[in-house]
Amino acid sequence: MEKDELIKSATDIWCLYGQAINKAFELNGFLIESKPLEIILKSNSDEKIIQFIDYVKSQIELLDDK
Repeated sequence: MEKDELIKSATDIWCLYGQAINKAFELNGFLIESKPLEIILKSNSDEKIIQFIDYVKSQIELLDDK
């Protein structure tokens, strides 16, 4: 996967994570902190970005089970 695609995937999954938190806990308009995403993207490591995406996906799955 190209770097631009990885960055977009990481950003998209982070936004979905925020939406999953809102849904799971019935929050209205909660905004998720962007710092974890920023740190991962600044690492410029494809491997770390992929691990981040996989981890966030697993957390969304846990929230979807609530």
